[in-house]
Amino acid sequence: MDDMKKAVMPGAERFELSGTNGACVLLVHGYTGTPGEMRMLGEHLNGLGFGAVGILLPGHGTTAEDLARTKFSDWCDAVEDEAKRARKKYAKVFAAASSMGGAVALWTAADGVFDRLALLSTPVKVYGERHVPRTKTFQKDAAGFEYAVKKRRIYDLPEKYWLSYDRYPLSPLQDAFAKIDLLEKERLARVRCPLLIMQSKVEKHVRPESAEIIFDKAGSADKKIVWYEHSGHELLLGDEREDVMRRIGEFMQRGLGN
Repeated sequence: MDDMKKAVMPGAERFELSGTNGACVLLVHGYTGTPGEMRMLGEHLNGLGFGAVGILLPGHGTTAEDLARTKFSDWCDAVEDEAKRARKKYAKVFAAASSMGGAVALWTAADGVFDRLALLSTPVKVYGERHVPRTKTFQKDAAGFEYAVKKRRIYDLPEKYWLSYDRYPLSPLQDAFAKIDLLEKERLARVRCPLLIMQSKVEKHVRPESAEIIFDKAGSADKKIVWYEHSGHELLLGDEREDVMRRIGEFMQRGLGN
């Protein structure tokens, strides 16, 4: 799929900020989201000298119907392509990824793509059934794809930072969680880059044990979990976002001398 050629919602565009310290951080958003949710982190890292690329995953930033026709592998391919592009300009390529984007980044990291990776609210275990919404509000399009209406969350930030679809297709989630099972069983052990794992203890989507599973099963020698107790699922949009960005910046800076 080449969603970059499709009409993108204003504010949902891929972004790229040039760096000066020889390293680039790829920023990977979550399911139904856009690069905007990673923008503040990108600007913070750019202020520290890092290049920053907000990746627009296939099926995102256009229509929910486009998303329904994608698979987990499409998202992984997009991240890998961006990493190859970054390697041509920077000596080191790091990544920071949120929610489903974290699973995508971990899958890619198992192939040695990144020099360092920060994960925010990455799902391995979730509350409720994985791809079936708690709500009974379903929609079906002419092609037979099923969607669930998404509960809209309002943040104390401009909408460009939390722009997303108002519904989500179920089919890509089924595929994604099948791959996450495989990631847990086989691929996590192949991840070798330093990991910063960040997880809220009180959010309602990803179970906190997900962070512990990633920590326990990843092959990385350098890994750490940071817990939050006053944030929801979107750590970069919540009340503790300044601390989240600060810690990620410090984590990335430690990779400059290696």
